[in-house]
Amino acid sequence: MNESENTGNSSPLTGMGVTLILLWVLVLMAFNTRERPEQHHSQKHPVFSDTMKHGGDGRERHSDLLVTGWAFGSTQFILFTGLLGWATCLPKRPRLPPRLWLFVVGGLIIEAAFTFLCWSYYRSLDDRVSSFIGPFPPGLSWLLFGVWLAPGFLITMYVLNFNDWIYSESDKQVFEKLKRDFPPAVATPATDN
Repeated sequence: MNESENTGNSSPLTGMGVTLILLWVLVLMAFNTRERPEQHHSQKHPVFSDTMKHGGDGRERHSDLLVTGWAFGSTQFILFTGLLGWATCLPKRPRLPPRLWLFVVGGLIIEAAFTFLCWSYYRSLDDRVSSFIGPFPPGLSWLLFGVWLAPGFLITMYVLNFNDWIYSESDKQVFEKLKRDFPPAVATPATDN
C-alpha cells in the first residue's frame, strides 16, 4: 500500500478524532463558564412575589452559554452525519462516491434546523409578548417541526438504498461464504475432574 492510499483512508478517522476532541473542549468550556449568581433563580417575581421566584433576565442568564451550546450541538450533528457518510461510503471504496454529498446535504438540513432553533430561542428571551409559529412559540416549533423532522432526509436515504449501501448482494454472498467456511463450534459439555 502506498502512502497516498494510506493518507486517504486515515483522513476520515482523523476528522472524527478531531471532532471528538472538539466536543470535549466544548464540554470543558461549558463547565468553566462563569456563572452569575445575581442572574440565577431566587429573585422575586414582580407580580407574584409571595409565591413565585424567577431567574431574572433570560438573555443575561443564557448569553454566556448560547454560543457554546450551539457549537456543541452542531459538532454532534457533524459527528453523526460524518459517521453515517463514512460508514456507508468510504470503507468499501478507495475514492469518494458522489452519494457522500447526500450526507452533506442531510447534515446541512439538520444543522439549519438546529441553528434556527437556537436563534429563535435566544430571540424569545427578550420578547415580552410571545410570538407563535403555528400553535407553538418559535423555539418549540423549530424543535418539533425542524429538528425532529430534519433527520427524515437521512432516514429516507437509508431505507431506499439499504440493499445497495448497507447490505448489498455481494455482501450477502460474502457472508454466506463465511458461514460455510467457518461453521459454528459445537459446544462440548464440561466434565468435572
